[in-house]
Amino acid sequence: MAVDYKASATYDVIKYIWLGLVDAGILYPPDYSVSGGGSSILQLIPIIPVQEVPELVNRVGDKPYLVYDYSMVGQPVSTPDVWLVDRDEIVFAIYSPDQEKIMEIINYFIDTFRSQDIAARNINKWVGKSEIFSFYHMDVISAIASAYTDEESGRMVGEVVIGYDYARNTDGEGRFI
Repeated sequence: MAVDYKASATYDVIKYIWLGLVDAGILYPPDYSVSGGGSSILQLIPIIPVQEVPELVNRVGDKPYLVYDYSMVGQPVSTPDVWLVDRDEIVFAIYSPDQEKIMEIINYFIDTFRSQDIAARNINKWVGKSEIFSFYHMDVISAIASAYTDEESGRMVGEVVIGYDYARNTDGEGRFI
């Protein structure tokens, strides 16, 4: 069986965050639906990687959106000799013309991920169907509410950094399955 090298714990965390923001009533999927030409409607997820995409900004108007970047840090500090456990960190920039909306999203992150092992248990329940990743620990590293940005059409920006420890299912030799 071929290994799915496209699978990423980060993608699971992003999907979990998106659905959590929707379930909490903070973001509304209809705000991110756009016409794809003709009668088709595209559902955008307003959490995008690495850099802002002008097409997204033009389509969402004054609705908030998140831009993220992630890095694999290596082994967690708590288990430095367990090479099967990895630690990633994701930096989220939250763009919105509304400072209260930025704070609402930041507070969602804090509430969701500050419980560390409980947060990991909750995401494991959610992603349990994939059986690719097991999360052990999640935390909020920092949260910053900022001011207006010059480049992003006058939007304000906030930042949240989360970290998580996880393992991917492997075979007897430690290779991905």
